[in-house]
Amino acid sequence: MLAGDISSNPGPSNFNTNNFSRKRGFKFAHLNARSIVNKIDEIRLLLRDKPFQVFAVSESWLDSSILDSDVSVSGYTLIRNDRKARQGGGVAIYVKDGIPFKSRVDLSSGSFETLCMD
Repeated sequence: MLAGDISSNPGPSNFNTNNFSRKRGFKFAHLNARSIVNKIDEIRLLLRDKPFQVFAVSESWLDSSILDSDVSVSGYTLIRNDRKARQGGGVAIYVKDGIPFKSRVDLSSGSFETLCMD
């Protein structure tokens, strides 16, 4: 940045959300949700209007008392890894139906909240 040739966060210069769903290519998004439960309606609307193939969520704040059906999104498969030891944390991924994937629990570590897939 000191050289004057790097912007702090330039973002995409030609990204137009109006024709997002007509753009070709693999669409992936990430959200630091700080709780999926209280934002599930907004997430459902987002994924209806902006059909990402993969939508990853950190800080899902899910636990065993919250069923997959409580945070499901039509047209997507949910995989999740909830924080076990205390409140908060957790990760989740919504994968668009028809996208082949396999969860890779063999790559996950017990000391990190991760989800791996191929």
